[in-house]
Amino acid sequence: MRVRPVLLLAGVLVSVGAAPLLAHETWLLPAIFSSTPDTVVAMDLTSGMRFPKAEHAIHPDRIRLARFRLKGGSADIQDFKRLDASLQFTQSFPRTGLATIWVELHPKEIELTDKEVAEYLDEIQATVSVRTAWGQVRGREAWKETYTKHAKTWVAVGNREGDMSW
Repeated sequence: MRVRPVLLLAGVLVSVGAAPLLAHETWLLPAIFSSTPDTVVAMDLTSGMRFPKAEHAIHPDRIRLARFRLKGGSADIQDFKRLDASLQFTQSFPRTGLATIWVELHPKEIELTDKEVAEYLDEIQATVSVRTAWGQVRGREAWKETYTKHAKTWVAVGNREGDMSW
């Protein structure tokens, strides 16, 4: 079976993931990592190139899922607002333990210019065969990338001594 060069290149681009030149990292950063039950904790979801500096606020429409899990139970996080450089979530946790908080964004599709694809191939140190495949379709076909992002963090709630959820 012969693999078409276009399919080979598409597979390479998909398998490598997002290159730093084309996509920002996304993270969820709590204001505090240790709290007490029922204390409101602010967490900033942001995207940028210089962790932990908040650079770009995620649009609320991008949120597919925002939840936390604590001692066998889980719940949605619904209290959030868009700030200049982050989407800020706030949540209090009802009992002691290690709270796991996660956010999943809806898939997003972007179209890459020929220049961006060329930069991407340089970044991943693409082989000659991949560059040749790209050369055969360059300028004639749109190159698209679809990605989704997931961010996770933890907050210690209460005193961990004698608490097996840690």
